[in-house]
Amino acid sequence: PKVRVRDDGLVESCLRPGNKGYGGHRGARWHGLRETTQADGRRFVNLSRDGESLRKEVATLVLLAFVGQPPTYQHKPFHRNGVNQDCRLVNLEWTIPEEETS
Repeated sequence: PKVRVRDDGLVESCLRPGNKGYGGHRGARWHGLRETTQADGRRFVNLSRDGESLRKEVATLVLLAFVGQPPTYQHKPFHRNGVNQDCRLVNLEWTIPEEETS
């Protein structure tokens, strides 16, 4: 299925090919993917392709979709307002966690 990431932090999936309303066609029906939340508030979704599942952090997907790749492998999503559940693009940026810079 096709997946899209919105700047408000919602990750959505569309119907499979061959079904009415697939992809960007008129009448497409998108629905939010089921999320899990860790104790620290970080949100995750499971993406699957060809029978393999991959767990990804929503904040990472939003930054990848709208900002691009992190500058280095050390950069992680940072929530400007301190609320890990708030994955709106305006609240996110790539930063190097303090413990990795010491």
